[in-house]
Amino acid sequence: MRTAVNTGRILRNKGLISALLANSTYSIPFVVFTAFIAIYAQSVYHVSRYLAYFSFVPFFLTSFLTRLYLTIYVPRSLFRPMLISIMLTMIGITLLYLSPNYVVFLASMSILGIPHGSTYPLSTLMISRGTRIEERNAANSYFAAFQGILGIIVPALFGISADMVGIRLSMALLLIPVITIAIAFVRFYLNSGLEQFRPGTPSSR
Repeated sequence: MRTAVNTGRILRNKGLISALLANSTYSIPFVVFTAFIAIYAQSVYHVSRYLAYFSFVPFFLTSFLTRLYLTIYVPRSLFRPMLISIMLTMIGITLLYLSPNYVVFLASMSILGIPHGSTYPLSTLMISRGTRIEERNAANSYFAAFQGILGIIVPALFGISADMVGIRLSMALLLIPVITIAIAFVRFYLNSGLEQFRPGTPSSR
């Protein structure tokens, strides 16, 4: 017997809203990186195509190691690791903008790989913590759909910005939505009560 799912209730769910805010602090710059980072490396550092695309290697390496760690150790508190991820995102973007050469640029990509590996798993844990089992599939579907929308809109806006002010400054301007959404996330999550999780949820292991 199927249980009716209240769409409005799910969209107002604190776990889903927290996850959307938390993941957006990274998914916004991430969709830019996937679309433009090789172009950025060639435009700013005048490297070959090989070296431009090589920047994804340290990025996905640290991302993989971070996700591997989170499969072994699931944090009881989600707020602290999410806050660390947000701070690393800000540091990585700042270093990306200020990097004087390709080597420092690779270091910034390594840093940015850490929140790429942690933000999504932590966000899905927020959904698990804040929803009932029968609501979880719908909540995850809305979550995935929202990320897809960002993947369509953000690269287009970044492309317009790059044409207007340049690709390097546009990278720095990514800090504006990251910081704004981070503030909204911190305020909302700390008042959500989600840290008082129920024993037996995936986040309590």
